[in-house]
Amino acid sequence: MRVVVVGAGPTGLATACGLRAVGVPVRVVARHLGPPAVTSRALGLQPRGAEVLDRLGALGDLPERSVRIAYIVTHVDGRPLARLRVGQPTKLVIRPGPAHFPGRGRDPAR
Repeated sequence: MRVVVVGAGPTGLATACGLRAVGVPVRVVARHLGPPAVTSRALGLQPRGAEVLDRLGALGDLPERSVRIAYIVTHVDGRPLARLRVGQPTKLVIRPGPAHFPGRGRDPAR
């Protein structure tokens, strides 16, 4: 059996990696409206995404190179409206997050 995965985003690539890991030939196709990305377009990684990448053997040293986010602050008209604490371990979350990739999506207020 051969499989075509449509979409080269995180879900499509994780699906393709999982299939390849069990010996299924896979081709990934995606429609790009602009030039292909040289680096990831992601600003961060949610805990579940890190768990999936880890199971696929694709997480590598990303946790060591990333910065854990402690709070998410929502601003409206330049003023903070809400502050949400994140990254706390739970019964369902093995690897708390989300993680921020240094150099991506920098806070303009800093």
